[in-house]
Parts: sequence; structure tokens; C-alpha cells
Amino acid sequence: MATDTAEVATVETLKTDQSSVVKQWLDAITIATNEEQDWRKQAQKAFDLYRQSGSKDSHKDSHKKFNILHANVETLVPALYNSTPIPDVRRRFNDSDPIAKTVADIQERCLAYSVEAYDFDHVMKLAVSDSEIGGRAVSRVRYKPYVTEADDPDDPAEGTEVEAQGAQLAYQEVICEHVGWKHFRRGPGNLWDDVPWVAFELFLTREELEKLSPNYGSKVSLDVSVNRPDSKNEDRNVPEIFKRARVWE
Repeated sequence: MATDTAEVATVETLKTDQSSVVKQWLDAITIATNEEQDWRKQAQKAFDLYRQSGSKDSHKDSHKKFNILHANVETLVPALYNSTPIPDVRRRFNDSDPIAKTVADIQERCLAYSVEAYDFDHVMKLAVSDSEIGGRAVSRVRYKPYVTEADDPDDPAEGTEVEAQGAQLAYQEVICEHVGWKHFRRGPGNLWDDVPWVAFELFLTREELEKLSPNYGSKVSLDVSVNRPDSKNEDRNVPEIFKRARVWE
């Protein structure tokens, strides 16, 4: 079944059986990949040049060359991002409202803690570096809840979490994470508001697959190598610890 960009971009066309839905999403991802094919090749060349990891002759007479791209990027990145941002939450109207002030203070402290609780600077520096080299930077915010069994007697926080379907919310956090430019796809749109969907390419282990889907995780083939994510495994003797399954989120 051939589908064009307009068909795969609408939610209505996905309301069919599961196999058709999967095929339409894969078609959509293929179309998005082909649309950016030329740019992706140029971006990869830029990253290879930056890392000096392109052709076999890239290291030939390297002592006579100076990687000006690498030097420029390493100069620009700290100039564009040089310090951790400081959250500043204020009330829209500075009227006498102690409750609103307290809420704003709580939000500001939560943001300050979240930025300090993980390596926020590292994520931002990767984004700036990707933008300067390849022309695209992708970071996203992820909400991560940690759930425990509701009847766990050893749970120190039991009785204080929200119970849902026999489980308790023991801890929750919001973090930023870097997304490699290779592993991002988007639907068609002239403006960001027009983009109907985005997709992220993940490489999951067997354990992660089984956690994601207890019924089907053990049946998915691990056909991608950690060292060669862009191609199928050619060596069948590669240990499973080095194998992954390509999953689209």
C-alpha cells in the first residue's frame, strides 16, 4: 500500500488495524528520512570532518593539517553557552498575593533543583555543538515516574504516594536529554506548529524490550550492532550484549 505525505501525516488514516498502522508509520518515517537525505549526507560529512573519522585517507599526512572546523566549533560552543541558566519565576501581576508568591517561589526552587540534579550543562553543550556542526540540535524534556508495589512493607515512603492499579508513585523527576541528530524524524510542515508528529529512533536491549512489552519483548530480533547502528549485523557471532533492536518512539 503506497501512501503519500498527506496520508501518513493525518491521525484519521491511522485508525485502522494494527498492522496497517505500523506500516503507515514506517512509511511516514521513510518519507521523512528521504526528504532530508541530502542534508543528512552533508551533516555526516561535517561530523566526520570535525572528528577526522571519515575516509581511510583522513589521517594521511595529518601532521601537516590543522582541523579548522574543530577549532572553530570548540571556540564557538563556550561562547554561545557558557553558564548554567538561573530560573526566575515571577508573578505576572505584582499584586499583594502571598499564596501566589509562595507558588512562584516553589516553582523557581523546583526548577533550580532540577537543573542542578543532573548534568544540564552537558545536554546544552551537546545541543549547541550539534547545531554548529550539522545544523540541527534536538533536546527534549522527559518525565520519569518511579513506581513501587503498593503493598511493599519495606517501602519507606509507603502511605505517602499516589496509589493507582495496585502500585504507588514512589518518586518522580523531570530531566532534559540529548537526542542525536541522526535519530530524529518529523512530519511535514512549513512551520513548527504545522508539524503533525515527531519520532525518535531508539536502540533497546533485550531487557529494555521486555520491560517495554512483556508479551512481545522476548520475540523482537536484536539485529543492530552497538558499533554499527546504521546497518544490519553481518557477524552472527556478535554477543547479545552488543546487540540492540531498533525501535521508533
